[in-house]
Amino acid sequence: MKKLLILCAICAFGLAAVSCTQKDTATVYSVVADETMFPGYTVFYPQDLAAFPKKDKLPILVMSGPGCVKSAAGFRPFFEEMAAHGYLMIALGPLTMGGFGGPRPEGAPAPGGPRPDGPRPDAAQRPAGPPAGAPAAGAPGAGAPRPMMAQNTKEEMVAAIDWAFAENERKDSPFYGKIDTKNVSVMGQSCGGILCLDIMTDPRITVLTMFNTGLFNAQPGQAFGTMGSVQSEPKDQVFARLTKPIAYFVGGTDMARPNATDDYPYINNVPCLLAVREIEGDAHGGTFREEKGGAFGVAAVAWLDWQLKGRKAAAAKFSGADNMFDSDPLWIEYQHKNF
Repeated sequence: MKKLLILCAICAFGLAAVSCTQKDTATVYSVVADETMFPGYTVFYPQDLAAFPKKDKLPILVMSGPGCVKSAAGFRPFFEEMAAHGYLMIALGPLTMGGFGGPRPEGAPAPGGPRPDGPRPDAAQRPAGPPAGAPAAGAPGAGAPRPMMAQNTKEEMVAAIDWAFAENERKDSPFYGKIDTKNVSVMGQSCGGILCLDIMTDPRITVLTMFNTGLFNAQPGQAFGTMGSVQSEPKDQVFARLTKPIAYFVGGTDMARPNATDDYPYINNVPCLLAVREIEGDAHGGTFREEKGGAFGVAAVAWLDWQLKGRKAAAAKFSGADNMFDSDPLWIEYQHKNF
């Protein structure tokens, strides 16, 4: 009984819109991936929409990743896993554009080096100027534009929330009356996480879910290109505006781990966690391409089931001696506060 009271207290802190009385069961659904109903995005959702809202409604997830690249292809296993657990998962970008490889076996090392769009551990110390590896002034190719895929923007993340809210009200929509507009998570990997911080004051957002990301320590005059306007502000000013629970999931050798670790002390007024996973190969790429999104998929479902669905069993995975991070040696660091 004492344990149950503690768990309900956990749910209540900062989560007034979530009830601990919701059924603590989970159904795994077959998933549809549609890149035509909302042009420029891919919408993942349970195939059996007749189950909603009889049993539940669909909380809204909006994610930019890989990074700010406009493609839903690379992280498809992760996106489908979110939808399979009863979420409306809106990924920025179509499936038909490639990017960052396809699915891979669980635990298999991801090939390649650091992502070109993501934070670097030494970014705070590096003076503003050409990116590492750019041709020197006067060298062949210097000054030539670097080819880039289309980049996601914070406006497109807001537009995805707008669309979901409108679909819930549109009588001809397959989602009419089936979307849980009181529970919304913005999610982002690398550059995509910074977009989440750029729109964190949107009152419709319930929680932020961050992967392989974190702010730089901005220096006067330092520019970060498409990394988001929030990146040019001091961290204390940014996180003073944060009023929603936030989670960071990063890789052990992830180039963004120092950024996330440095964000953590600035977040003092809301529930916050930092979980670090040992990932072989390209740690900055996370486990999104593994079957069902790998360890990041498991952690994200638990986090969202707790934050957006109020499930007590999910809440228990984040606290106490039996939490999912301390019991798995591949989660090499776990910090939390304000639970």
